[in-house]
Amino acid sequence: MHSLASAACAVLIALPVAGHVVSHWSPQNRQSCTEIAEDGVTILPHGFLVTQLDEFVPQDEVKLSPDERFWHCATDGTQFSLQVPRDAY
Repeated sequence: MHSLASAACAVLIALPVAGHVVSHWSPQNRQSCTEIAEDGVTILPHGFLVTQLDEFVPQDEVKLSPDERFWHCATDGTQFSLQVPRDAY
């Protein structure tokens, strides 16, 4: 059991080093968002491909990001959206 707890702690410590991940929770609209690195998004003619999630988001479902970063957001854990910087919109 002790070795399992040690392994879990090691994974938690190593995760921030594995990649830049930022999350935030917005209580106003019950939305949880995770920042997506710019190189994790491919701009396509009719939308965006979030490569790390292998998810295509059509252009008409995209919202402008308030801070000029890419964000993948979940509302109540069921509806997902992508927020993108103005220059990518």
